[in-house]
Amino acid sequence: MKTLISFVGNIASGKTTISELLAKQTGIPVFSIDAYRIKHQAHDITKEWAAWDELTADIQKTNVALLESSGLSKQVKEIYRQFDQVIVIMIDCPVRECLSRLQQRKKDGYKVVPYCYGNAFETEKTKIEGVYKSLFKIKPDYGYSSYKMGANEIAQDIKNTLKL
Repeated sequence: MKTLISFVGNIASGKTTISELLAKQTGIPVFSIDAYRIKHQAHDITKEWAAWDELTADIQKTNVALLESSGLSKQVKEIYRQFDQVIVIMIDCPVRECLSRLQQRKKDGYKVVPYCYGNAFETEKTKIEGVYKSLFKIKPDYGYSSYKMGANEIAQDIKNTLKL
């Protein structure tokens, strides 16, 4: 049975950290849309679709995979259809903490992920607030607060709960 564990949540909520920890602990490959966006320099819609197309082609070659994205793209539903079982894990974090983490990433030299949506007047804060509001449309199977729990603790709990 093809199984997908999909990590969804806001910008800088901890999805990448947690999914990468779980990948190291279990050997399950992780697919992050941000990595594909960086590879394709997805500043426009054509390159954004190229990033999603490559991720989709790569992930369908696996029987078990971890997917890391906000969960809001229409393309995510296409990926979900390729799997017999999809487990959605929401990583929640307050807007102010996501913004603080994003600002710290910049100070640490973190590579900025290209993103072709939004407008020139949108701030990081309004983007994060917008994603936060949109996340209420997603009904996860499991939810964790990366503000209340550490990444290692969350990854271990997921591993134990899903018996990975």
